[in-house]
Amino acid sequence: MSKPTFQFAPSDLIDSTDRCARCAWLKARNIRPASKMFPRIFNVIDHAMKESITIETLQLLDVDAAKILRPGRIRSAPFEFEEGIAVIYGEPDCPVLLRSGKVMVLDYKTTAASDKDIYRYTNQLSAYALMMEVPDRNAPVEIDSLGLIVNTPHTGKVNGRRFALMGDLSVKHIRYQREAFMRHLHRLVQRQASPKVPEASERCAACGREAEIQHLTGRAS
Repeated sequence: MSKPTFQFAPSDLIDSTDRCARCAWLKARNIRPASKMFPRIFNVIDHAMKESITIETLQLLDVDAAKILRPGRIRSAPFEFEEGIAVIYGEPDCPVLLRSGKVMVLDYKTTAASDKDIYRYTNQLSAYALMMEVPDRNAPVEIDSLGLIVNTPHTGKVNGRRFALMGDLSVKHIRYQREAFMRHLHRLVQRQASPKVPEASERCAACGREAEIQHLTGRAS
């Protein structure tokens, strides 16, 4: 009997305590629950940040960069576990070839990052790193470390209304722990392979809207 294959985008692998297990389970079966639209302005800011980052900028941020890589969309080789197979796909923001010959995987964040945020995003960055280490078709690279390029905005208030402007850039360095990430990936495959739908999270807006719709539909009928 063949094992089921589950595909994950790196954003699916952000710390699981911040994600709804039920929504992830449904997504793996192409049953997509209602989701909150991501404001387009953040895509614009993200693109502007990518365009503004240069080798010189990274060196000023204490990254020993030799070249910014543009690998495009990458798909990992399959990772087989007892319960199923995991494949990761996506396009890393800013993988950087260091002077050492190894690669540092950087990701852009358009808001200030606390220690808790850095912890949350470690699995997302590790997913990008693993894709580049063990790709399906691209040439593999050796990973040195991970990091977040963070824009800490300047905020203020004018006539009682708050505003935020592009602020200072910094790099938050993160150690790459492949074995710990593989354990995390295995736990997600175990959860996805289970035939039982996980409980809806009280904190999940999508599950909340779905429950409300079912309640109203049931009452109307």
